[in-house]
Order: sequence, then structure tokens, then C-alpha cells
Amino acid sequence: MAVVVALLALRWLLVQLRGDRVRRVMLEPEEGSGRSELVSGAAQGAVEDAVGGYPGVRRARARMQGSDRSPRLRLDVTLDDDADVVDVWSRVRGEALTDLRGSLEEDRLPTVVRLSMAAPKRNRPRVA
Repeated sequence: MAVVVALLALRWLLVQLRGDRVRRVMLEPEEGSGRSELVSGAAQGAVEDAVGGYPGVRRARARMQGSDRSPRLRLDVTLDDDADVVDVWSRVRGEALTDLRGSLEEDRLPTVVRLSMAAPKRNRPRVA
């Protein structure tokens, strides 16, 4: 009996650790073609590279979640303390997410964007 309980507890622990990351995203197949899928790491990397290149962005992390047929995106963006937040938000929404939806052939892509400000760099001269 103890072995069964231990195995069930181990299974529960593994399910908790797995999370809901998506490894592949299914694309709408063209008529007459087979199944098409995109490795989610490629999509995540493209979003991270695009957003990470915006002025004022220190770091961008993207993670595809959900299921292969109904993906969601979580995007964490760390901004420099002097970044133009409105500009970064507008570009994320108008460029990066629009491009990703087009690549995934999705009309909708539920997305959570978290913008946070980084601490000022230590060696920056102070302006009086």
C-alpha cells in the first residue's frame, strides 16, 4: 500500500513540475497539405529578439503556454529606468505581437505582457 501511495505522490509531483509550456504550435494546414507545426522555441526566440532590440529594453523573455492548438503567450519585458514605456508598449502590441500572430496564422493570441523597470545602472553619472 505504501508503494502505491508513493507512486501516486511522485506522479502528482511530476505533473506539478511540468507546467503548461507548449513545445509545438499547430498551424492551419493549407488545402491538400499535411499537418504543419512550428516549434514554439522559434516563435519565442523571434519575439524575444524583436522586443529585446527596442530602445530602452534591457531584457525580454517569452513563453508559449496552453496547448498546441490553443496557445497563449506570456511576455516579460524588463525596461531601463529611463525607457519610454508607452513607446515600448505600442511597439510590442503593434509590431511584435502582430508579427507573431501572423506567423502562427492566428487571429487571436491571448497574451500577458508584464513590463517592469530595472534598477538604475550603478556607474551612471548623476545629473544635478
